[in-house]
Amino acid sequence: MRVFGPIAGILFTAGFVKGTLSDYVLSGQVGNLAVTLLLSAVQVLMLGLLGGCRVLRQNKKGREPSTSTPQANLRSKKKAA
Repeated sequence: MRVFGPIAGILFTAGFVKGTLSDYVLSGQVGNLAVTLLLSAVQVLMLGLLGGCRVLRQNKKGREPSTSTPQANLRSKKKAA
């Protein structure tokens, strides 16, 4: 979420500002770009949540997220050395 959260926030803010200030105030309608930015923000946020769930699930299985090697094997190798 450290990566995807700010990106989703920027997209949401841009879509909200474009939709309210630029489109709705001037023409009374919300444009396609504003809707696209808002939906992109939702998709990026959901992708970040899905990735976070995957990392948490992998950590609960006792695996190191960056190497996907069981931590028990790493500890036994360190003790043997």
